[in-house]
Amino acid sequence: MRCVQLYGMKSEDARKKTDFLLDYAVCDCFSIEKTPHIEKGAWGKPYFPHHPHCHFNISHSGDIALCAVSNAEIGVDIQSFRPFREKLLQEMCNEQELAWLDAQADRQSAATLLWAMKESACKWTGRGLTRPISDIAIPTPNMDEKDWGYFEQAGLIFSIKLHERGWISVCAQQAMVGEIIWISGVEEISDGKT
Repeated sequence: MRCVQLYGMKSEDARKKTDFLLDYAVCDCFSIEKTPHIEKGAWGKPYFPHHPHCHFNISHSGDIALCAVSNAEIGVDIQSFRPFREKLLQEMCNEQELAWLDAQADRQSAATLLWAMKESACKWTGRGLTRPISDIAIPTPNMDEKDWGYFEQAGLIFSIKLHERGWISVCAQQAMVGEIIWISGVEEISDGKT
């Protein structure tokens, strides 16, 4: 198995289908027959207590849902482009990140990317936003990447990808993100995968 595999689904009700996406991704990637029992950690991150080598994380935005699976801790976030108010940018960014934002041609796209990276880092730790988001250190990326871009900070690798509606960020200690495996819908998931 690769260190990280990303599965995706496009659907009007993508948020409601994340359980199906998780079932498909876990069974496909780890070659198991059904999704193991899930519990939540102290900070609410779901995990498989009886399968410590199987890790997953889910994100959705609009009509897209993603499920990252890995043999180590993983965090994934997808963010659709949206406007950010200046006050929120001041709260979410440290001085270095604000300077980087000011240097970008498309400040809103850059802000969406930073938010996705910070979210994926929070999800990797399993602690969520339990500290100021400006304290979450992320590398300032090169937004010119045409495919996956990889950036490291403090032993974490951020894999980022621009998609037609926003940014995807995967946070892990090792990342070998290939193409996203797109699942067409529930009908494909129920064809022998669960």
